[in-house]
Amino acid sequence: MALGLIAIALLLHGFAYLLLYRNADWSRPPDKRMLVLLTGILALYGSLMLSQAMEGVTRAFYGRGDLDLILSSPVAAWRLFAVRIGAIAVTVAAMSLALAAPFINVLSWLGGLRWLAAYGVAVALAMVAVALAVLLTVGLFRTIGPKRTRLGAQIAAAVIGASFAIGVQFGAILSFGTPSRVVFLQSEVLTRYAPDTASILWWPARAILGDLLALTAVFSVRQLARCPVCAIPTWAASSTTRMPASAGSP
Repeated sequence: MALGLIAIALLLHGFAYLLLYRNADWSRPPDKRMLVLLTGILALYGSLMLSQAMEGVTRAFYGRGDLDLILSSPVAAWRLFAVRIGAIAVTVAAMSLALAAPFINVLSWLGGLRWLAAYGVAVALAMVAVALAVLLTVGLFRTIGPKRTRLGAQIAAAVIGASFAIGVQFGAILSFGTPSRVVFLQSEVLTRYAPDTASILWWPARAILGDLLALTAVFSVRQLARCPVCAIPTWAASSTTRMPASAGSP
């Protein structure tokens, strides 16, 4: 088992090296083209994280049908919800890091240790994705009701997960006749109309590159993403009085 995991890890690192070592000088100061590429990749990963987080939140709060049990237990409800949300965030971050780690490690070898900051950005992005998933799920509950929320959240998760990737690929096909997202993100047209390199839009990308100010901003946003956890007990207390007994069952 261990040897198999090591072999898979080596294979993924080799694949990442083949993709990255000829494409750019990863140790150079970031220009607009690099910032556009990193931001596009972050948006793609963020949409996939949000899709996975919405599925996890829906399963955690509606698949078990135990809200009444949680609210009647002697343990503070917000603690139990916080544990569940934390577990979802860890799962989302772990699965995303499993795919990104080979590329981050190779980039840190080719371009310097500054690229290791991408691990922290990935964890922060996972926390933000889970917080957004909680807010979207609560919004669906209040909009379409508890019976339809599970199906609605699953549909929304599928749309969110695919929309950005398909949109970028569609733009690449229309503009360059190729389905390559990298070609589109590196195009002169997109780079020309992108904001200046000093724009706040590039802070997540700069955080990946180890910029201390951008990293501070990213981790501050991660801290703010904990706010939905504080609001869940109030929502749950009011919603269970209106939730049919069968609403949480599969």
